[in-house]
Amino acid sequence: MRSKKFRNLMLAASLWGVLGQAPVANAVVATQNMKWNPGHYLLNGKGNLATQMNDFQNIPALKGVIRNYLWSELEGNVKGSYNFQPIRDDLNLLKANGKKLGIMIEYKYNNDTDAPVSNLPKYIRDLPKVTVNGVAQIAPFYQLDPAANKYNIGDHANFGHPGTRQGFADLLQHLAAEFDDDPDFVLIQFIESALGVSISSDKVTNFLNGGMLMEDAARQAFARTPLFKNLNSPRNKLQIFIDNITSNAMGVGGPDVFVGAFGDPNDSLTRTDGGFPGIYNYYGYNYNATTNSNHLPISMMIHKENFIYDTFAKRASNTKNNRSPAAEVNTLIDFANTKLHPNYLIWQTFPNDVYYPAFKSKLAAEGQSNPNSILGLVKACPTVYTSCAGMTPPAPSPSPTPAPGGDTEGPIITINGLVNNEVLAPDRVNIWIDVTAQDPAGVSKLELFVNNNLKKTVLDAALLYKWEVSLLPQGVYSIKVRATDSAGNVRNKIISVTVNQ
Repeated sequence: MRSKKFRNLMLAASLWGVLGQAPVANAVVATQNMKWNPGHYLLNGKGNLATQMNDFQNIPALKGVIRNYLWSELEGNVKGSYNFQPIRDDLNLLKANGKKLGIMIEYKYNNDTDAPVSNLPKYIRDLPKVTVNGVAQIAPFYQLDPAANKYNIGDHANFGHPGTRQGFADLLQHLAAEFDDDPDFVLIQFIESALGVSISSDKVTNFLNGGMLMEDAARQAFARTPLFKNLNSPRNKLQIFIDNITSNAMGVGGPDVFVGAFGDPNDSLTRTDGGFPGIYNYYGYNYNATTNSNHLPISMMIHKENFIYDTFAKRASNTKNNRSPAAEVNTLIDFANTKLHPNYLIWQTFPNDVYYPAFKSKLAAEGQSNPNSILGLVKACPTVYTSCAGMTPPAPSPSPTPAPGGDTEGPIITINGLVNNEVLAPDRVNIWIDVTAQDPAGVSKLELFVNNNLKKTVLDAALLYKWEVSLLPQGVYSIKVRATDSAGNVRNKIISVTVNQ
């Protein structure tokens, strides 16, 4: 059962639309047969893919590669001049080696200072200013941080500009037409939410709202491909981002795995000062230890600095850990699995890196003992998806113990978030109905009905549904949950609530 705190976070997020500070997500999407390939992946910006495939060809624990492509690489300077051949070439190479491809589209800076190329097509950079909610918007911002030794520089797409957002939405529609049904094209991970630029506060709202509208467009384009948004900051907006992601059946991406974050009071990933939790705090509420499953899927990235520094604070002070490469790989896997519960773990390490052979050896040794192992990552289909296809088979469940005289009782149902005969206050906009069921034989299906109209079905013991009560007329509504166990027994639970507009 998900914790009360997680449910409260989700309910708090839903109130953001009431405050008028962000768009209320309008996508309630079908997620039948989502492609599902949890496991370990290499993060390969522009590294030698053929060399890495030769190294990992016979190591099944490495599922594939997540590769970066500039927006300007996939669409030329003229709008609609798409070139997806780089993706096709990489996908074919990976298929030939029994591996899979995920992508990141770079629309936020480009760190290649030796041969600087904008990550944005020229037509985007040339878009005129427009006014959105009374605030002038430029199509890209330019990012430069001299204090960080020019770590992040370049053009940063502003999806608060409708022209930028529409151009990217068109790109996603064309990508989906070619790759959404390809079983080896396994995910898209969108760049971190941190602003990365110094802009006035009146521009921040449009900037972040535009990012969430881009996420809506991404899910409308891709019906079967898992989508992840890397979230880290601003912390006072994370709940709103998660609400939008949930509405779009997307996943939470993490741009960093810092081992010591939970023990470091100065680490923004876990701090709760000001009442705003860091993103790491959300992962525990997302994870169901009873079913070993996530509500939202989780994809974490281990960047090269994560091998070296335990926390943001240590990176800032240049204080390195002293673990051996093999110990560091083991430590990162253990920390990720026990604290963050990811489905996908993406490693930025290359053949000339001291951590590369340690990572390769770890995956190879695991594969020799268990070819289906993904070293403890969460395999189960997330409950936010209606169903998953192509996933690695989970470990077999223990055989249920039949009740004396045969199993004749349906599952025990618990409905959280609402109580029978509750009268909803007029300011209640979105209600998260959180359902769990238990049965000795195992729960095979949960169905949620509102006034006998089927709203959601999951093949799982937990269901979460966003009920948009602000769209409903005043009246009494029947909420019914039907649970079916593995023996075919059915039980219903019905409550009534009054919507008081």
